[in-house]
Formats: sequence, structure tokens, C-alpha cells
Amino acid sequence: MINVSYNFSPYLLSQLKKIQDINREILLYPLSAKTELRLRFVATVKRIKLGLMEDGLEITEREIINTLKNAIYISGRNSKQDKISERHEIILSYKNGLDYLKSNWTVTNDLITTKDILKIHSISSKHKLKISENELGKLLKYLASSTDSPIIQSAIVKMVIFDFLKRAGSEKKLSNIASYIFLHREGLDFRGQLILERIWVNEMSNFEDHYKRFIVSGNITNWLENFSYKIAEQLSEVLDYMKKETESLKTDRKQSKSITDLTARQMQIISLLDAPQSVITNRDVQKYFGISQITASRDLAKMNMLGLLLVHGKGRSVRYTKV
Repeated sequence: MINVSYNFSPYLLSQLKKIQDINREILLYPLSAKTELRLRFVATVKRIKLGLMEDGLEITEREIINTLKNAIYISGRNSKQDKISERHEIILSYKNGLDYLKSNWTVTNDLITTKDILKIHSISSKHKLKISENELGKLLKYLASSTDSPIIQSAIVKMVIFDFLKRAGSEKKLSNIASYIFLHREGLDFRGQLILERIWVNEMSNFEDHYKRFIVSGNITNWLENFSYKIAEQLSEVLDYMKKETESLKTDRKQSKSITDLTARQMQIISLLDAPQSVITNRDVQKYFGISQITASRDLAKMNMLGLLLVHGKGRSVRYTKV
């Protein structure tokens, strides 16, 4: 049994209700596919920046975007001389961890096991995980028996796994990515706009105060209240931004070209995968469009980076499916 206790205060319940209401509005709000893709990409960049910042890696959003672009370029060249730096590899690993959750844990009845958390760590980090698998197993067993809101479970995962990692002297990124898993599992994706890392990175001293209280008493009621309040506040900002974005598009149809812009061929590739269980390979794309291996690789890599396609296998056996 883990040492965690909390109460469902009227304030906590009100914030959980507010999150539910705002999420409904966000899901129903009309957005063009292009705008939604761009907003998702921007949110992903911010997640990476803040997630790595907690472990002391100062990085700009521009560097993250350039890293993703560079990864697309390298995949097309297929050259052993084109190697990314360790710094850029860290960026890509964090994104791969987030992508893995989206593709494997969005709306599922599967129980989350120690093996699953270890898998997430192996994808998102190159370092060995030092925490006790026994302690991790107890946490997951505790959460599996709970019928509480996934918001509550997400907050518990962040706090407890952060404690595991801090005591082990390990990097904290696993506590960030793992905190998303219970949300994804219940379909709480918030259209890809929630940035949990903001809650503890932008207000680190506040999070540390909650962590100290948890260590002393095991009670995390105040942390749950703060966690739910910050999510509700952030989602309100997201909804307001969506509305402003839609209004601005009505008056200004010109948009600068960015990494999120898809070519006509790339949109056709996606349409080829509309049928359930559809799979496509680099060679399929080459034959269908009459293009080179390099061009096909760049198209597929770009759509993978944008979270539109999932990659399966390695080397010559790589195949792609639609998210």
C-alpha cells in the first residue's frame, strides 16, 4: 500500500466538474483540420520544452522545431553521415514517448502495468531507470483498484513517481509522461491541447511546496485541488484561444508556410489509409506517386512527426498506419 491520502473537498469536486464542462465545449468547437493540426503541434513543442526543462535542459521552441525538421531531412537522405546530436536525440525521445501514449493508450480498457511504464521509459529516455519496480507495481495496483477520476489518478502518478525518481536521483521526465497515461486511457485528450508540464514547471516552487507536504503527511488534497484548478484554468485559455483563432481566420485567410502545412501528395497519402487496418510502406508511396525513395521518406517522416501516421517495425520492414 502506498502512503497517499486525500479528501474530495467541495472545491476539488467543483474543479472536476468545471474540467468536464470545458472539455465538452472544446470537443464540440468547430476547427478546420489545418488549424487543429497546427494547434496540436504547438502544444507538443511546448510539452517537450517544459518537460525537458524540469531536468535542467534549457531549450527554445525554435530549437525543438528545427530538430523535428532536421529529423525529417535526415530520414530522407538515408546517410550514415547525417547524425543528430545527443541534445536533439533527447528532444526526439521525449516526443516519441508522448506519441507512444497517443497511439497505444488512447481509449483502452487495458490495465497499466509495470512493464508498460518501463516501456514508456525506454522510449522516452536513453538512461537506465533506477526506481524500484516493486514500489512502482504497488502504485499501479493501488490505482487499478481506484474508481476515481483520471484527473485524480494523473495527479497521483505525477507526485508519487516524481518522489520515486527524486529519491533515486533519476531524471524526472518519466513522471511527466506517465501522468498523461491515465488521461489518454479514458479518452481525455482535450484535442491535444493540454500541457500538464506547465503545472509544475512554470510554478516549480509551488509544486515543491506540495511535494514537501506529501513527504511529511502523505496527504495530497491541496495538490489535487491545485492540479485540477490549473487544468481547468488552462483549458479555459485553450477554448478562448480557439475562438480567437477562428475569428482571425475569418478576416485574414493568409497563413505563413510552416512545418504543419501538408502538400497535396501528403494529404493523398493520408486518404489512402482511410480504411481500417490499412498499412502503407515507403515502396508503396514510391510506386503510387512515381517519386523517389528520398521524397517518399520525407513525406512519411513529416506526417509521423506531426502525429498523423504511426511507424511500425524497423529498417526495411517499416510500415505506416493512420492515427
